[in-house]
Amino acid sequence: MATTYHTVQDVVKELQHVEEVTYGTTPASPTFVNSGGIQEIAETTEISTKRYRSLGNEDIYKLLKCGELYSFSTTYNPATTALMRYGTEVAGGAGTIEKALSFLYSHKINAVENFILFKGCRTDSIDVEITPDDLTVTQNWICQDITTPSSAHGLGTPVFASDFSGTPLCGTDTGSNPLTINSLNYDCIRFRFSVNRNLDARRVIGQQKISFLIPSIRDIEIDFDILIKDTATIADVKTLVARSASFVINSTGPKTATFTNLQLERYERTVSADSNEILMASFSGTATGVTVTA
Repeated sequence: MATTYHTVQDVVKELQHVEEVTYGTTPASPTFVNSGGIQEIAETTEISTKRYRSLGNEDIYKLLKCGELYSFSTTYNPATTALMRYGTEVAGGAGTIEKALSFLYSHKINAVENFILFKGCRTDSIDVEITPDDLTVTQNWICQDITTPSSAHGLGTPVFASDFSGTPLCGTDTGSNPLTINSLNYDCIRFRFSVNRNLDARRVIGQQKISFLIPSIRDIEIDFDILIKDTATIADVKTLVARSASFVINSTGPKTATFTNLQLERYERTVSADSNEILMASFSGTATGVTVTA
């Protein structure tokens, strides 16, 4: 019988997720929620090994398996802020990093639907970038396990999520004047913020997979390009003054990323005799807190 090969068009069930009650354990017969029109999934399996050598032999004697490390990333244009908030928000129950997730999707292998299950997943870092034409989220996850594709999902009688039917957001959905710093609005060309959760993926003696995946310190970085209309932000860099700031992700709602104590650390601009563009400047800094509207 001839082998059948497939493309991404043969994804059967889109990426979907459910909150776990016990870390690393997918609930029995779960009801999944569509993860929101994911455009790309990039998964990595890495085996931790020890190269064992013996005296008198120039070659490796054996490669010893010590552990299994799993991670993946998702790239998407969000229709809601639900998945984003698993990476941005402080631990606070459902819908935040406090809850680990199980993800599932399926695609055909040799004409047969195969399921892939990601267990014990938490956001290690999330990057949100908005331009006039786009609004893209890249969310990096660490997980306890990524199962080998199988025609049997082993989940009892799950309720799978319907295909994505929302409307992805783009740069125009922010509305006018989405960026506000110290109660002043700025015409923004590009805005990006990232949140690093610095997960402690902890293995214990006797276990090959991680037993605990705990968020530790939260690092929030911001950088943006604006058209120059005043010197306030330049002055803020020099004084390192802490400002309140916000960026509207979706004017419907609205859905807003609100930043506490934004401190701008760097300012750049180029003035060129050959330029035919409006003068603009780039800024970057950190914040002590962020929350995204649910």
